[in-house]
Amino acid sequence: MTNETLVMVDNEDNVLGREPRQICHEGYGKAHRAISTLIFNHKGEVLLQQRSKQKQLWPGYWDVSCATHVHPEETYESAGERRLPQELGFARELEYLAKFQYQINYTPNSSENEMCALLLGKYDGAIKSNGNEIKDYKWIRLDDLVYDISANPEKFTPWLKLSLEELQKNRAKADEILKELSLFEKKIKKPEIGKNLKEEYYNLLTKVGKTVDEVVLNFYENEIFREFPEKKQLYKKMLDRKIGTQKLRAMAAYLAFMAFNGEKILDDEKVRRIIAAVELENWSNYELNWVFDGKSNTRDILAIKEAGLATHGFMNDALRLVWDMPEISRTFLEINDRVHRGWTPELYDLTLENKAILSDFEKFWKAYEIRNIEAGGQFYGNYVTLAYQYSGHKNDLLHKQLKKIYQDFGAYVQIVNDIGDFALKPKDSRPFVSEKVIADQFSDLRNGPVTWPTWLMYNRCSNEDRNFLHSVAINRELDSEGQARVSKLFYETGTYDTLCQALRTKKQRLEQKIHCLDIEPRTRGLIKSMIVMIPSNRIVHTLDNIQKESQGGNEK
Repeated sequence: MTNETLVMVDNEDNVLGREPRQICHEGYGKAHRAISTLIFNHKGEVLLQQRSKQKQLWPGYWDVSCATHVHPEETYESAGERRLPQELGFARELEYLAKFQYQINYTPNSSENEMCALLLGKYDGAIKSNGNEIKDYKWIRLDDLVYDISANPEKFTPWLKLSLEELQKNRAKADEILKELSLFEKKIKKPEIGKNLKEEYYNLLTKVGKTVDEVVLNFYENEIFREFPEKKQLYKKMLDRKIGTQKLRAMAAYLAFMAFNGEKILDDEKVRRIIAAVELENWSNYELNWVFDGKSNTRDILAIKEAGLATHGFMNDALRLVWDMPEISRTFLEINDRVHRGWTPELYDLTLENKAILSDFEKFWKAYEIRNIEAGGQFYGNYVTLAYQYSGHKNDLLHKQLKKIYQDFGAYVQIVNDIGDFALKPKDSRPFVSEKVIADQFSDLRNGPVTWPTWLMYNRCSNEDRNFLHSVAINRELDSEGQARVSKLFYETGTYDTLCQALRTKKQRLEQKIHCLDIEPRTRGLIKSMIVMIPSNRIVHTLDNIQKESQGGNEK
């Protein structure tokens, strides 16, 4: 791709600007970002490719499994994951190991000058190499490769040699990464459920929602309102709003309990209370928004304070539901601590005033990932820990695998919500539907951190539109004309399409990991259904070709 735009960097990997690929490779070259990937199979062999004769630099040389440049809107990992299927015909999750910088001339007038990240992956399946990029490929033992390089150094690219040096320097870390990746290479022998589980998932979701309603209502009427009548008026709005709605977090917690404890676990009285506490923990986020947005009645807030209660009342109530289970309640206390602690320091970097964040997608993505884990991922991960604790700490491997899946799922949900903040109109057959009133739309741009949609729009629009986005973030005001302008940017810059494609990829990776869980097939299928059925930013679970009257009495 000769018309690529590459990311130029200094010796500390700070972004200096962008230049066409050809300019970056002329003469001594200009330092730019790149990746070098080593793919291993279950035997510990590494995959090498022989570069095509059509390559401008080092044609016909034996090379790493996959190498490419990093585009402006990519991280090191996402660049490698983009390139793998283009060159080798398969997709894999890649993990960062180390970074190295080098400059070497191929001819007096051409060179590579790169800040290169070494990525690791695992794969055992078929390879469909791209003939325009690759002449040949082979699997080889590392010892044999090192011997061949020492005997015939002229056959190999310089960055392959440097990658092997970095691999050796970081061998312990590399072994740990490959061990983690190998968890998802395991072939599960259990049969898959033949039928579509969407309807079954939906009916179970409704059952869990009704169970939560029952526990929560009894709890408030019999304990909380009798002791603290001041709460009744303040909480009535939330109680009325949430009765009958589908409760995604409670459902996620229940499926985690199924994975560790079997399918009848919902009949357990203690588990019913734990799952209801999960829902109240979720409500505490709404409670925070009420206070910070000034939407709660001041008299109601004062009543709570006079009663000696913290602002985060729903979280306190969640703790009361599980207080007789010491280990479980400690986990909820950890969640409570995170709610009180608020944003992590990295999140303060996510502003339109931070030029480094706006110009460097790698830096943006690191802060954004932390934000997504804090906002959603770590909460879902805690639900797996609750199920693991309740099982008596059985199956450490499942705890590790499923917790990572749930954390990634929570981060995925946050990205869906970020898209929904800007998606005012349907763009395809599965439109985003926002539960926000129009006054609350674009809240991320008006008063929140820079999200993925904002970053993409900002980097794809004109200077005039950038100044407009800045003014919205500073003044926190957006009239109907401004909303239309932002919506136009969201679609016409291709931001919506880019994000939807990214979500499809993330969903597929989650499904692959879920497929490899060694749990009951039905439970595995229901967890997959949870991943599939996230088409909107209000997390509405919809079914294809199922009439409302057959949906188990759901209320929305």
